[in-house]
Amino acid sequence: MITQDILPLFLIERYFYIFNSPFPGNILACLVLLTQFFVTVGGVLLFGRSSVILSLIALLANFFIVFTIYINGWDVNLILIMGVILTNMFTVVLVANFKEKTDIIKRSLIVSARTDYLTGARNLPCMEHDLNMLVKKRAQFALMLINLDSFKHINEVRGYKCGNEVLKVLVSRWKKAFENVDGHVYRINGDEFAIVFKNYESRKALNQAIDKVSSAVKSPVFTGKYENYLSACAGMVEYPSNASQVEQLRQYADAALSSAKKELKVREKFRLCTFNADTLKKVERNLFISDLLQKAVVSNLLYLNFQPQYEAGSKKLHGFECLVRLRDFEGNEISPEEFIPIAESRGFIYDIGQWVLENGMNAFKTALDNASGMNKDVTISLNISSVQFMEDSFIESCAEIVRRSQLDIKNIVFELTESVLMSSPEKAFSLIEKLNKDGVSFSIDDFGTGYSSLSYIYKFNFKELKLDKSFTDMIGRNKRNDDFIRGVINMCHRFGIKVVTEGVESEAQYSKLLSDGCDIIQGYYFSRPVDEKRMSEMLLD
Repeated sequence: MITQDILPLFLIERYFYIFNSPFPGNILACLVLLTQFFVTVGGVLLFGRSSVILSLIALLANFFIVFTIYINGWDVNLILIMGVILTNMFTVVLVANFKEKTDIIKRSLIVSARTDYLTGARNLPCMEHDLNMLVKKRAQFALMLINLDSFKHINEVRGYKCGNEVLKVLVSRWKKAFENVDGHVYRINGDEFAIVFKNYESRKALNQAIDKVSSAVKSPVFTGKYENYLSACAGMVEYPSNASQVEQLRQYADAALSSAKKELKVREKFRLCTFNADTLKKVERNLFISDLLQKAVVSNLLYLNFQPQYEAGSKKLHGFECLVRLRDFEGNEISPEEFIPIAESRGFIYDIGQWVLENGMNAFKTALDNASGMNKDVTISLNISSVQFMEDSFIESCAEIVRRSQLDIKNIVFELTESVLMSSPEKAFSLIEKLNKDGVSFSIDDFGTGYSSLSYIYKFNFKELKLDKSFTDMIGRNKRNDDFIRGVINMCHRFGIKVVTEGVESEAQYSKLLSDGCDIIQGYYFSRPVDEKRMSEMLLD
């Protein structure tokens, strides 16, 4: 009797019988079992150990099918079939174990590829992946970028081992902030981190998590014998209220972080700036100026003004400071206070600086030639950025520009800010010494605005020192300010250095500086910045 279970097999057997090619039962049974074996192995590889039990049950079911073939009169060797079944079972278990181990290794490699090995935080590629996934899901979240202010000092003074322990503790603290919200900590690079807050039900829950992140920074970190104090600034942006794309989120968070870095609350250990409409305007403005600077040199968007300098006592013309200016394609002026920092941060300052050197020297040389030898001792002061000055080819490129302009070296003064000297004092000293031997004069610009060091005055051979306008503005309003100005002038004179005071705008300021012994005056009191034509006319006076 042919049962319903073996009807397909019966039909196959009848088929071969019709063509006079009987199909041996052993081979047919083995084909059934081998087919099930490959299906089983495929299931294990695709679905893991969860498919093993069902697959083994299927193998046993096939055994009963084969047994049914046997009792229906087909020639089947049961010992052979049992051997095939047991072999299949054993192989399936081995494959399942192999699959499990390879899955463990695979998961370990994935975790390793997405994790910072030192802190256990997720890494930058993982953050980019997670942000893209969150945006695709249209899930609300907040991205916070964090920069540790004082971590470099810990590494330098207490060693990298101590610094590493500080980072581990800090990341561990941050991870505890995710009690009422979901989120992850990411290490971007060195002392730069990011935190993503997601699945927060209310603003209150998000603020509580932010408070915990802040507290983690404010609390000292104990590592062995050291008690380490940290401070940080952070910028935060939210999706989708602030931005709808990952690139925008990163950009806006960076902008908010930059705003936090400029905060004057130096005593605050955690300075957070949240992205808003004003920040967006600043970002768009910075991008606009950055695009202009990209084309500034080739599109003739830069031009020069020259600020006259006068000897305080005789009111005789002493020199000019060369000032670079920028206008957009519609002719609108852009303040140097606005575009110079962007040029420095975006890497445009070197090309702009070289353009200023060449065009400033050429313009001044032309003006001197037009003066027919009059005022031949007047100088041109040119600002040198730290990027320019520290460039290995600075001396050679500068010498080439001077040679092409045919300007006498005695008419040139290079102005350096204190930040240039601080970035690499040894290299700065070596360069200044070499250029001094070639007859180049130097001036310290904006003295008193940075981390001023009196060692600059005697260590470096400067011709002039420029007091910043902020001190001029306070003349007559603050006795300590007036005493400071007088003290700097007296000290400089002891070292043979002339003092230039910027931003002099009134008779009272001029009179006070004259009585204190200031050498050179620069400011609207005598003249506003002038163009090249007016500079030539002033040299003829």
